[in-house]
Amino acid sequence: MNTNKKIPQVSVKLIFRCNKNVLYQITNGKIRDIPGGTVKFGETLMEALRRELKEELNYILEKDPRLLYVWTYLSSDGLTHRVLIIYILDIQKQIKFVHQEDQGQTRFIWISKEKIKAEKFLPEMEKALLCAIDFT
Repeated sequence: MNTNKKIPQVSVKLIFRCNKNVLYQITNGKIRDIPGGTVKFGETLMEALRRELKEELNYILEKDPRLLYVWTYLSSDGLTHRVLIIYILDIQKQIKFVHQEDQGQTRFIWISKEKIKAEKFLPEMEKALLCAIDFT
């Protein structure tokens, strides 16, 4: 078996949407992301998403969210290749999430379309967040 074979890492993410605002997270190191994480070997996408949301947010995903957006990220040095599968879930009220694993290093921010455009997100993240705002 060739263990040097490079394969992309698959991640599942969830954009929560409430009243034309969407949720993203930012770490103290200023890394902005969307809740979710890596699919483990043998997991389905929904199993991975449910596990990640439970581990990170203590959030139980009761119904399957809708597929929103997919993008591929390849780092400029060619060492990191990720496929990100983004889902969307409408919720009735904005939840004040607390990250369960990092002792306050991550903040969760609800953001509007106007503020998304004013921020300096990576282009694909901005596209996904804007897509979520207008998704029907």
